[in-house]
Amino acid sequence: MDKRGVKFLGEHVVNIIIAVLVVVILVYLGYKMVTIWSDGNKLERAGEALEEIVSKINVVNVEGVEGKIVVFPPENWYLRTFSDYDFPIGECFKASDCLCVCNDIRCEDSKKCEGFDFNVMVDGEISKFAGGNAAGVAVVRYPGLKLESSEEIFIVKEEGVVKVGRVENGA
Repeated sequence: MDKRGVKFLGEHVVNIIIAVLVVVILVYLGYKMVTIWSDGNKLERAGEALEEIVSKINVVNVEGVEGKIVVFPPENWYLRTFSDYDFPIGECFKASDCLCVCNDIRCEDSKKCEGFDFNVMVDGEISKFAGGNAAGVAVVRYPGLKLESSEEIFIVKEEGVVKVGRVENGA
């Protein structure tokens, strides 16, 4: 091959490498935009589900009647209650109880919360493996529910506590 061919081939290889890098960067940016939109959409859906639950909780607390609603939270998120001022950081100021819809079991990442000046409790339990050693396996239990993409929720007031739980099939 002569010098012109090597120069011509070298220029095309550089152009191809640059084009591939640009395509990779565009694909990565597109992925990040979809991820950001998806996470924002999930947080928005969590907030909408929480608003519906809170609205029904307030009615049940005042009127003392049982209620049921269907909500559409993000799948595999959690409905949790917190009491004794052990709330997620920055949530439920000046409240005695706190209800949250969270993307992780400990409510440390994406979440929507609402505070109450009366007792609210999720009727359910979530277990999380917390490690193990020779003495055994440690499991931490939290009051809450792992949510599906569509949930029928019951809300009832018993002995001064508003309880929120999943309607089981056949109930």
